[in-house]
Amino acid sequence: MNRKKRVLWLTIAVGLVLILSVTAIYIIFPTPLIIVDVGVRNAWLACRDTDEAGLYDCYVQNALVTNHANVCFLLGPALDDHCMQEFYERSNDPRVCSQIMKPGVRANCEQYYQTKLIQLLSTFAIDLQGVDLVFGCDVADYNPASLKAFQKAGYTVEARIEQPVGTKARYCYDLVLTRERYVALNKLTVCSTN
Repeated sequence: MNRKKRVLWLTIAVGLVLILSVTAIYIIFPTPLIIVDVGVRNAWLACRDTDEAGLYDCYVQNALVTNHANVCFLLGPALDDHCMQEFYERSNDPRVCSQIMKPGVRANCEQYYQTKLIQLLSTFAIDLQGVDLVFGCDVADYNPASLKAFQKAGYTVEARIEQPVGTKARYCYDLVLTRERYVALNKLTVCSTN
């Protein structure tokens, strides 16, 4: 065999050995999960030995303890939305909405707290102040989230008022919550939690 062929075969053999060695190292010693965020990394470390059945609860609990919504991303796309919803509902703090990176989940979080605030103000008005009707006035049609939040709190549309041409809203809605509806909704809530 001439010298050029030997050098070529030697180069191929060395390259092949190098590729196989690197592959074997990655198979034997897989690369660790690289997590830059300290809160997420700590949650991963705390939950890594948890069995699959308890993993979801472990991550939700860690998200609550660390006040860190991004922990939910460790669950993957199938469960992270549910985890984030449970996180913001159990945290009982509307400021957590700003931590949520997924726009749809963030909007749901904001609407959840908007509805909670409307319910709280309705409870104050009806239970503590003794009023028979609570109104939500001038909810514009370009703000469907507010309209939906009022409706989730039990309010019904009393009037749909057409707005003058040239204004941002085409329609504004006046909503109302009666004492009777409030009592009926609260009875339903009390019965469904038992």
